Amino acid sequence: MKSMSVQAFQKYRSQKNEKDYLLIDVRQPVEYMDTHIPGAILIPLKEFEEQVEELPDKDLIFYCRNGARSKAAALTADFFDKGNRKTYNIDGGMLAWKGKRIKGVPRLKYFDPAKGIKESLLFAMNLEKGAFRFYSHIIDHYAHLGLNPVMEKIRDGETAHATLIYSHLKSVIKKDVSPYERLYAQLSGEILEGGILLNDLMNTLAAEGKTTTMDILENAINMEYHAFDLYRFMAHKTSETSLQSAFISLSQAEKNHMHILIDAIEEYTQQS
Repeated sequence: MKSMSVQAFQKYRSQKNEKDYLLIDVRQPVEYMDTHIPGAILIPLKEFEEQVEELPDKDLIFYCRNGARSKAAALTADFFDKGNRKTYNIDGGMLAWKGKRIKGVPRLKYFDPAKGIKESLLFAMNLEKGAFRFYSHIIDHYAHLGLNPVMEKIRDGETAHATLIYSHLKSVIKKDVSPYERLYAQLSGEILEGGILLNDLMNTLAAEGKTTTMDILENAINMEYHAFDLYRFMAHKTSETSLQSAFISLSQAEKNHMHILIDAIEEYTQQS
């Protein structure tokens, strides 16, 4: 999957025959009906995984409101691709198309696959703490948006993930390990899934002035998709069956979080 600016898309479109590519809007129907890029077909993200294997063998170009949902769709399309088609995500989505792109949050090259399994587990546990801190921040500062029931459900899931990772850490080290509460307290939780610094994301949300429900949900989906992708990668990297099973289980849990957030977007757009 490659990122594509609006300008690059316009150049691409001018040089290609329309039969050579498919432009896909993964937002909700009400968003699509309000405005969309001419020529785009609608496949809401919630329905995308059911339809991905039916997509034609041609270049796929995805977009949404700001690029977060469509990035998840593009990466999913890449995962299922059995041919040689190219997959693109329009960076900034409809906001960039309309010239109102939100400034991005800087990302770190945050995961080193060469690290051993102990370091990888500690890293994963730290990410779960970062996610817990993010959702706690949303609950504490954006309660007026009415997202707390969803945020609390996912936040509590991140705690359960950290506990599961700790249990596998103990089995890997096979010697004295700090008690869970002490080890968890020592973790900074400063890096979020996807390589975003927690403070950068919180400051970006605050700097936008009036943070919307969609801003929060799309950032959360982006985080959860990166967690899903990371745990699948870690499952592939380890040869230990129990750890493979644990990472696959965690990736499925993160996928379930994405579905919760996608459902929340659907409910929000229906109410708007």
